[in-house]
Amino acid sequence: MYSETGDWRDRAACINADPELFFPVGETLAGDRQQIADAKKFCGSCLARDACYEYAITTNQDSGIWGNTTEKERRLIKRALINARRRRSVETTYN
Repeated sequence: MYSETGDWRDRAACINADPELFFPVGETLAGDRQQIADAKKFCGSCLARDACYEYAITTNQDSGIWGNTTEKERRLIKRALINARRRRSVETTYN
């Protein structure tokens, strides 16, 4: 899905949106939560959402809304993936 040429960005629903919208200062204040919700509205029907998410994960984007996820959500997802890999590795080693 991710292409170095940036093809997915041409299909992104947010292509003409203000980039500042996708980079809230935090996630805890009411204003931050509203900004996150507003940014995620673009992601809801975006044709490039999966590619955007993959880009964020593979390039370690540690800030902003990417592929309908916040930085906190991506950290949790990555942690879960790492833990799952570790469990599979241990199971393979001992089976």
